[in-house]
Amino acid sequence: MMDRKYVTLGYLTLLALGCLAWVYNLERMAFIDAAQTILDILSRNSFVIEDRFTSALVQAFPLVASRLGASLNSVLISYSISFVVWPLVIYAILVHWLRAADLAFGFVLSMVLMLSHGFFWVANQIQIAIWLTVLAYGFIWVGVLQSAKWRIALAYVLGMLAVLTHPLGIVAFLFLHGFFILQRRERPGVHTWGLPLFAAFIWITKLAVFVHPYDAGRYRSIENFVRLFPHYLGIPANHEFLAYVGDSYYLAILILGLNALYYWGTNAWLKLIWMIGVFAGYLMVINVTLYGGIARFYVELEYQPLAFFIAIPFAVDVLPAIRLRKAAFWLVCVILALRIALIIGHSGIYRERVHWHEAMIERLREKQSNRFVIEEKDAPVQKLILTWAASAESLLISSIPHTPRSITYVIDSDMRRYEEVREEDDIFLTKWTKLAASQLPSKYFSLAPARYEKLSKEDIVP
Repeated sequence: MMDRKYVTLGYLTLLALGCLAWVYNLERMAFIDAAQTILDILSRNSFVIEDRFTSALVQAFPLVASRLGASLNSVLISYSISFVVWPLVIYAILVHWLRAADLAFGFVLSMVLMLSHGFFWVANQIQIAIWLTVLAYGFIWVGVLQSAKWRIALAYVLGMLAVLTHPLGIVAFLFLHGFFILQRRERPGVHTWGLPLFAAFIWITKLAVFVHPYDAGRYRSIENFVRLFPHYLGIPANHEFLAYVGDSYYLAILILGLNALYYWGTNAWLKLIWMIGVFAGYLMVINVTLYGGIARFYVELEYQPLAFFIAIPFAVDVLPAIRLRKAAFWLVCVILALRIALIIGHSGIYRERVHWHEAMIERLREKQSNRFVIEEKDAPVQKLILTWAASAESLLISSIPHTPRSITYVIDSDMRRYEEVREEDDIFLTKWTKLAASQLPSKYFSLAPARYEKLSKEDIVP
């Protein structure tokens, strides 16, 4: 059984993440997808889930907060901390009800082991898939043969939800199933094969029946395995990953090495092959499908299962076997503290985005209009990272604290859209769509009728 000190350490880690989610709520929520999602939730007064229906778990927080009459700032905070509240609930269930403290601690460790930039982008549902996977196996962690039928049934349901949550969710699920079977050393039974086969059936069924256009694009990127064959090692994504190991992921690779040495020394060959094989295979899939490289905040959440493949074996097998208990505990404390510090250390990039919006909004308050168009070539694109959600980001930031005059601006390279609507005074433009500004909830946003005004380069904060 895991030492109570680690249970407390897990709670402290989640508390630290919760504090960061509160402090950096604007950096997280006024950042591309999250900003647009919050605006859609407030405008529709309902969930915005498309085919990722488990997103309702976190979207319920801002939706309920808005219906209870909370301020816009409180709505943003509620959405930001929801991504820590659910792991906290799952952690407590695993520790105090299901008696799976080792699994629980590995889960918390995986949340921070390879996370820094990804902390500020909450839109990837792979993290929700991992939450559900961990909870599924928590219910049968004592062993399938020892588990009540209702626990096994819940494992099937949660596994189905995990697989449906994200296309890559099946990888984390199958990894934990393989590890679970090797850990428990149970004789093969119906559920030994039933759980992974059921998960695979659900995954294939969804793939055959309905694929979101975004996911379809990612599936097509598997063609890169053919196009790049056999030159996989030299692709830019691999070089980027090695650079990330050097400046951030070195602790994860260190723990991966410790796991491998332990399994080698104890002749646990199947666990060694399973851990290394799944880790290498998943890394290859991500890097080949994104071979040209992509924004770090995005790929870090794609890499989250890698941390999961490392942290679970470490917490379940390696950590309890270390004889120098005090030294091991303090080493883990240092690892977690360094990971939290790295999140804080990388926050400047995202704080700078917010500062730019705040400075831009302050400058535009001098103008008569409350909505503007910025040509993309004139915007500081490198500072903003991505610009497609600038209209939602600026609207949210300008409305906190609540003011009698909200401001919004869209950043676009196609000025024809602006020309088409320049005479209208009740529209709200986004990168791809337009809607009536009067549909925006007046409780949070004050956009009086006005026409879009194109800004010159001199109007724009550098």
